[in-house]
Amino acid sequence: MLCETFDRPLRTDEKKTLYAECCEWYRRYGISARHMPRTWADFGDYLKSVCATELAVTPDSDKLAPELLRPDAWVPRTLPDFAVRTLLHHRTRELLRIPLRPNDCAAAAAYANVVKTGMRALTSRARLVPAARA
Repeated sequence: MLCETFDRPLRTDEKKTLYAECCEWYRRYGISARHMPRTWADFGDYLKSVCATELAVTPDSDKLAPELLRPDAWVPRTLPDFAVRTLLHHRTRELLRIPLRPNDCAAAAAYANVVKTGMRALTSRARLVPAARA
């Protein structure tokens, strides 16, 4: 989880709460809950199963790979390449042939520590993205 890399590990109860809140956000945006796993534990089982059996490279994969490595989303687009590679699920890296480089994990850990230290120095309001501040 991105938050666990750049903030702190979440307790199991926090993961359960976060998952339940995400499911609620999806429903509020009109996304059907029919296929959503009911609980955090169920989601973990679902993710393991899908990654092991259903993920596959398709003709569209080559088109999507650049967006995966350099996403337009507000936080991921600012991450250094080594951090992006380490945050990718190992199955994703395997399928798209994106190997970790020898220093990626150490560099990502050092980068995460710098981010954590910097975030602690900010006020709660300053930690929010501009849209949340508004």
